[in-house]
Amino acid sequence: LTVYPRDSSAAAVLLYRNYTVRIGISATAQLNRTVWVHDRWKILKEAGKDVADYEIVYSTNLEDREVVSGIKVTTFNRGADGKVQQTKMSKKSQFNKKYADNLNKISFAAEDIREGSVVEVSFEVQSPTITIPDIYLQRSDYPVNKIDVEVTYADYFTYNRVTRGFLSADFRQKIENETIATPATGLLSFGMYHDYFTAVDVPVMKDEPYCYCPEQFMLSVCYDLRSVSIPGVLTQDFNAGWTDVDRRFAESGLLTQFKQKYRDADALKALVSGKETADEKIVAVWQYILKQVKWNQEIQLLPQDNKQTLKEGTGSSADMNALMASALNSAGLVA
Repeated sequence: LTVYPRDSSAAAVLLYRNYTVRIGISATAQLNRTVWVHDRWKILKEAGKDVADYEIVYSTNLEDREVVSGIKVTTFNRGADGKVQQTKMSKKSQFNKKYADNLNKISFAAEDIREGSVVEVSFEVQSPTITIPDIYLQRSDYPVNKIDVEVTYADYFTYNRVTRGFLSADFRQKIENETIATPATGLLSFGMYHDYFTAVDVPVMKDEPYCYCPEQFMLSVCYDLRSVSIPGVLTQDFNAGWTDVDRRFAESGLLTQFKQKYRDADALKALVSGKETADEKIVAVWQYILKQVKWNQEIQLLPQDNKQTLKEGTGSSADMNALMASALNSAGLVA
């Protein structure tokens, strides 16, 4: 394959993705989520080689620590003799470093990538949570030839399921009976739901002017946890108002960098002392930050440590926002 027939401009194509999510109950009555990913890519042009670069952000917090395992990356090329050659990723191409408070990032890349390569990537992520991440069957960078998704959960969990996007996916559901034994509750019998989604020949969601978040319009499946009812283990209703959402968000570790004291707090206070209005103070602080840090054109949700951003002198949108909030708070304003 040298050109993807349904999109001749594509520099790469996701030939196949198998994405599986299982919400489970362990023998010790602990709730958990396991996500398995298996991708098969075809590199068609030089510009498509970036598909072999992966990044996985995971929690290192003691309460919700995640484990990334089973990372396997293999590159297939056809040699001069016509035979297929395999190159497995070595440890030197895998990196694990701190990303933000209570978060690490694993990054890895396939080796011996060239035009014509086929790349197989697989990994597993285990989490002590029962939320299901949004699942995208469409991409904003490359077309998808075929994708299979399976979501499995016990009938103890009630989810609101919504399919988004203009395109559609084939859906079917199967229910099986399962039984597990736990020290706390003895035998637990329940129905296990298996939701299957399949999409074929999914075009890329291309950029359009003034479309800040194309993910909202992609073919995707979203599960919203509504309630949990496990006899003798847990009963909880998650139907909450926006006040509860705001409170949980403010108390989370996501805003740690926003609340940190800015390193030049005294200079900031002196800078705004002569300003009369809040608008004048905000502009002065922003201009002050722009002299120290430049935007690297990346749009991110989570900021890295403020000290690291100031040291590097460049940062993502999240890094810039975290610095701004930290500076405003340190200058006596409330962000």
